[in-house]
Amino acid sequence: MKQIYRFLLYLIPLICFLPIFILRDYTPNNELRYVSIVDEALNNGSIVVFYNHGIPYADKPPLYFWLMMAGRAIAGKHLLFFMGLINLMITACIMLIMNRWCFPNANIKKRLPPMLVLLTTGLFTGAFLVMRMDILMTLFIVLSLYTFYKLYNGTSSKDDEWLFPIYLFLGIFSKGPIGLLIPVIAIIIFLIINKKITTIGRYLGWRTWGVMLVLCCIWFATVYHEGGIAYLKNLLFHQTFDRAVNSFHHKEPFYFYILRFWLLAAPWSLFGAATIIRGFRQRLIKEYPIRQFFIVIIFSTFLLLSLVSSKVDIYLLPIYPFFIYFAFMVIDDVKQSKLVRAMIWIPVILLCTALPICLYMEEHLPFTLSYPWLLITGAILLTIVGGVAIVSLLKGDIIRAITLGSAGIIVFIFLSAFQIPGFNSYLGFGNITKEAQELGRMHKTMRYASLGIGRSENMEVYLNVSVTPFSEWTILTKKEQITRPYILFTTTKIISKNDSLRLWLQNKERRVAGKYEVYTIE
Repeated sequence: MKQIYRFLLYLIPLICFLPIFILRDYTPNNELRYVSIVDEALNNGSIVVFYNHGIPYADKPPLYFWLMMAGRAIAGKHLLFFMGLINLMITACIMLIMNRWCFPNANIKKRLPPMLVLLTTGLFTGAFLVMRMDILMTLFIVLSLYTFYKLYNGTSSKDDEWLFPIYLFLGIFSKGPIGLLIPVIAIIIFLIINKKITTIGRYLGWRTWGVMLVLCCIWFATVYHEGGIAYLKNLLFHQTFDRAVNSFHHKEPFYFYILRFWLLAAPWSLFGAATIIRGFRQRLIKEYPIRQFFIVIIFSTFLLLSLVSSKVDIYLLPIYPFFIYFAFMVIDDVKQSKLVRAMIWIPVILLCTALPICLYMEEHLPFTLSYPWLLITGAILLTIVGGVAIVSLLKGDIIRAITLGSAGIIVFIFLSAFQIPGFNSYLGFGNITKEAQELGRMHKTMRYASLGIGRSENMEVYLNVSVTPFSEWTILTKKEQITRPYILFTTTKIISKNDSLRLWLQNKERRVAGKYEVYTIE
């Protein structure tokens, strides 16, 4: 009975996120592009070599794409719901491992608060709610570091000696070299600090590098067989060394993450940072190897990612399980700290503003809410939870305040998810392509073009035919040379900025979905 109860406490918070995957559209920049890449790979019979509309796409390793392929094979088509389940399973595994690692003999009362807080930490929440490889890579980084720690403190099994290099390889196979660099650098620094660097061969010796070398050789040989030497060079050099040293994509300054971290870890960033500060001041780290290891992981990863030229918010994701769980490992020792208590007051007070903020947003949103009463109900509940959490803080029970606050956020997210259908026209291409297909049937055309819409080529997922991107100059100066009829995708913003374009399109048949517009050009 206890196991069922524990299972439900893991399961119920995750189920609250499922409506988001059921109701929302694909995001154009990444998710729809990944769907298009997977479809192209399946049509070409590729396993490890990927193309996006004929252009080599060596940016990402194949493991996450394989999961997408499996989803299409099982369901007969791409379902965001299937990938949502995969992401939630990955997230559940991360939490299970962290709980087993940090609180091996604790009851659910001890394990539940860090789970809820991790699920409501801004960047981490966003990561498992989108189709990206980062959450999968984070799982294997956590697994590799957990396995190393078992090897380090003598609690490992014989299998762990072989699983450790496999997890390291799977980290690479999920997202790239960073999946290897994060754990390896953290391990080396940890051993140096503890004056045990001479034992490094036990963890990063012939077995570890030999297993990874064999697995990488199999992968690279398959890439060479399918894509040739040019694709292999792109994978091995352009997507690794070039991104790291002088990025051609997402190039940002060294201090990028220093400025962004506080927002990315909201609403618990200040609380987590306060526990680290108090941990150092009260000397709560040095005598506890696991705490010391977590601090090394956090700071070494932060420094490594800051040194890499290519920077995106989500790259910082592997830090967050360690950041949150460290806070709860020391919370009993620092809960009387004025600094820590003050940093909890801030998010709790913000929860109390949920209702007025939602009432304001309801009047200023660009779309109509599907179920406004659900949003208001969620806001009322969150405001009440904030009030109860304040009472808990006044009584000195900061763990209860944090648990209530994070649980309230999850319930609010669940109720807010039912507003997504009204937002989909601003999020993705699904609704506007339906309008375009209807116009295409009426005017007997399957020609589609786009103007000023990024990643519009991936509309092919919905239309089953290609979309030709045009510039404003081409549309206005060579419009008579473009084969007609065709359907033109554009945005309200583009039309409003160009008087000549607006004048040309003003008498043409038009459909609108959110920020997108389609016109019939005859």
